[in-house]
Amino acid sequence: MTRTTTGKLNEETLEKIQTETTKLRRRIGRNVLQARRKKRMALKELAEIAEITPEELTEIEIGQEVIKLRRLVCLAYLLDTEPIDLLK
Repeated sequence: MTRTTTGKLNEETLEKIQTETTKLRRRIGRNVLQARRKKRMALKELAEIAEITPEELTEIEIGQEVIKLRRLVCLAYLLDTEPIDLLK
């Protein structure tokens, strides 16, 4: 990572971080969706069990929701997979 003389990250590095964050959110979402379909669960069903709204789950699956670690672990548990598998 490149920092400026003030010790802050430079603009280019911040853009790279944003790009990687977006890619990771999309990857997690895609993996949640695939795991849910493999388990043959309806979106509404998984959302209810996970105690989130179907809209929140949709946002996770399309990569627009910043998922908290606790929620990631919960979804992995409900989908019979390992949390790390949702990150791959």
